[in-house]
Amino acid sequence: MFFPFSIKYSKRLENKISADKTDKATQFIKEFLANKSAEEIQINARQITFKASMFGPRWKTNIMVPIERGEFTLSDKDDYSIITYQFNMYRLFIIVTIMSIVFTIGSKEIFVGVMCFGWLGGMNWLVAIIRHRLMLVNIVNGLDQLSATNHA
Repeated sequence: MFFPFSIKYSKRLENKISADKTDKATQFIKEFLANKSAEEIQINARQITFKASMFGPRWKTNIMVPIERGEFTLSDKDDYSIITYQFNMYRLFIIVTIMSIVFTIGSKEIFVGVMCFGWLGGMNWLVAIIRHRLMLVNIVNGLDQLSATNHA
């Protein structure tokens, strides 16, 4: 997938997550995602993948609703670690396109469909990327606290 359907963020952690602390770090991310209603969370070494369904017991304000799946990867550089988060959200654009077509047919004005797509699609996309960036920041802060307590 490609932009704007796939978004990728990377953030540096304050401390390096050593090999013996990887299990604690990945477990922290797994629990964080489970609290956000992610599904099918899988850990494979230093990579965590998850899916998010559109249906089920969700509120429309749930952070996982606009995305299909995501992936966290921990990697090391010299004396620090980097966490990379990639998520896909093509479903959002499919739903907004269908809604725009319905509004265009109902109003018989293509402008209404374009405005619907621009407003609903654009604003929901913008809100989703901001919220997921903040979620990554929260995870990084939690991992930094976890690694700081392990160094003390």
